[in-house]
Amino acid sequence: MDEKYCEKKYCVPSVKKSIEFVKPLLKTRKDTQRFIKIKQNDCRLTYCNPKCKGTLFQDKKMTNKEIIDDALRVNPKADIKDVVKFSKKFRKNIFKGQKTVLDGNFYKGLTKKHRKELLQKGAISGCVAPLEDMFSKSSEKRLPKILPKIAKSLLKDTRK
Repeated sequence: MDEKYCEKKYCVPSVKKSIEFVKPLLKTRKDTQRFIKIKQNDCRLTYCNPKCKGTLFQDKKMTNKEIIDDALRVNPKADIKDVVKFSKKFRKNIFKGQKTVLDGNFYKGLTKKHRKELLQKGAISGCVAPLEDMFSKSSEKRLPKILPKIAKSLLKDTRK
């Protein structure tokens, strides 16, 4: 399977389902188009991206610029300082000294059932982690301090 097939088979239905869910929240056509563009790009990088290039799951060390680009892809108005801090902590916690966290093109932490389901739907990669894999036990105490900042920056109004 190639990336174009994956986008058609996996991302198009996924984006349509997302639109149905958030349509009442999207006030204008411009908001809807922006949402579609962000969801398509996110889907492409998460599920149609061999070796998870350009995401926090890629094997090679990420520069701050790559981390910032990854954050801005989701939210152009994100608080860069907090996102870089969060992303570095996330990578440290999922890699835990390993050179790779990928098994083929899928994150090792995905269950076999979830991986099989993604493959059946047409995905060629799984650059996504369950929430509990994102943080070690030692970071749980500090987690409540940084998450509200990140959530607040992600929820900033991007219509300006």
